[in-house]
Amino acid sequence: MAQTFLRTSGLPNRNERGLVLHRTPAGAIFLGGSVADSALVQRIDADGNVLWSRAFKPPGQYPKMVYHMADAPDGTIIGCGNGLTPIAGVYEGFHFKFDIDGNFQWIRTWTDGLAYNREVAPYNATEMIMFS
Repeated sequence: MAQTFLRTSGLPNRNERGLVLHRTPAGAIFLGGSVADSALVQRIDADGNVLWSRAFKPPGQYPKMVYHMADAPDGTIIGCGNGLTPIAGVYEGFHFKFDIDGNFQWIRTWTDGLAYNREVAPYNATEMIMFS
């Protein structure tokens, strides 16, 4: 497949990372990752233009990163991530839910160093399964 565009977004020295790309069945495109010490979620269009961008820092002392996003049965997006320690790796887990316009429904956090997130999936309309 040929590359159709190259888009660089953000500002120099902003320390942004794109770690996960998610596309909904309706075609909305979301990019998750981090900016500086905060988690980052962006909605982009098919040409790579940023439609909205949300940075958020769940409680804890380590920089936060989004590692996974998925569709929820009610049309919202669920996601998960972790804080990243400079030595031990992932820690301080979090998961979140937001609508396609970038309005957060909730964010949940924990600090158990043995439970870190790699994937979240809807089980039914009210429950999720976390893969750690």
